Amino acid sequence: MSDEEVKENGTGAEEGGGEGKMPSPEELLGMIFAGMETRQVLGVMFGILGEKAWENLGLKLPYGKKEECTDLDSAKIAIDTLEFITGKIGDKFSAEEKKFADNLVAQLQINYVTKSAQREK
Repeated sequence: MSDEEVKENGTGAEEGGGEGKMPSPEELLGMIFAGMETRQVLGVMFGILGEKAWENLGLKLPYGKKEECTDLDSAKIAIDTLEFITGKIGDKFSAEEKKFADNLVAQLQINYVTKSAQREK
């Protein structure tokens, strides 16, 4: 089927979220988080930010990439946001969750300092 036929028949991935159309990023997020409690959403965000921090520190390959990508400014934003989230809702965590969150933030901070020192040399 050609591109023109897809457009005419409405069978392609189109923006807008209706049936047969590709949902917008906002609609996708709404679908993913629908019915989730705020704490659950923050847990998902925590995991995503942690992964992005490791990737931006150059210590984990981004999905589908073959080379590391170091972006210390982005890593710092992710780490600081994780620390903020932990500070804001840490008292709502179980003891095990709090320990995990604190350890993750500490490991990321140590690695950030190490990578920053290497960059300055």
